[in-house]
Amino acid sequence: MEKISSLVASNPVLTDLAESAPIMEEIAKNCCRGSYLNHGSCEWYHGSWQYLRMLDAVSTPDWHGNFYKTNIFKLFSGKGEIEVLICGLADYGILSHVLEGCHIAKIEPHITLFDACQTPLEICSWYLKKHFPNTRTYSFTGDVTDSNFPLTTYDLIITDAFLTRFDKSDRTKIVDSWKKSLKPDGSIITTARIDNHAVRIPIRANPRSVNSFADKAWGKAIERAGLLLPKKAIK
Repeated sequence: MEKISSLVASNPVLTDLAESAPIMEEIAKNCCRGSYLNHGSCEWYHGSWQYLRMLDAVSTPDWHGNFYKTNIFKLFSGKGEIEVLICGLADYGILSHVLEGCHIAKIEPHITLFDACQTPLEICSWYLKKHFPNTRTYSFTGDVTDSNFPLTTYDLIITDAFLTRFDKSDRTKIVDSWKKSLKPDGSIITTARIDNHAVRIPIRANPRSVNSFADKAWGKAIERAGLLLPKKAIK
């Protein structure tokens, strides 16, 4: 455990993850009521997300952090204030890169956070209070395929690996709603998985991919000695 404690203490990102993991797990028990991933309950997803991030076992905005920050700088450097919509979150990951990018570009963001579930919005609130207490934010939940966002004048809409979660019809609805919510010179910054099947159908897990992921997560846990969990818990 000493190695893990030293690793966490020397890495601000891991420090936040270690602190927020049990908090988000508890929030998920109380707030998760279903999302586009699971209409019944998304507690299994949000409750374990920070632990999986600590193991580097899942794709997160951190993989594309430089892309987000570089493009925020290119598009908005020196513009003073901008209205930002973050559409779809797992936790505060994409929010952290937006805030860092705006800091580098010397701009003040007014941020709207949107998701189908309250849990990621609550952990974003925790992160903001800890690191950016003076940032103006507004959070709301809803169905992204049938949503009227609170503003129609966003300078930036940003999201991470989001559209490939939906089928073609819903993607069209989402992009149309984004278009209506942007300023005439507004921009969208996003990433998407490159997958021949994902172009036609939303990404969904199957038993083989679930077992493969569990083995991957377990291997990551073994690598980071001290974070050993029962394999059945990872599954």
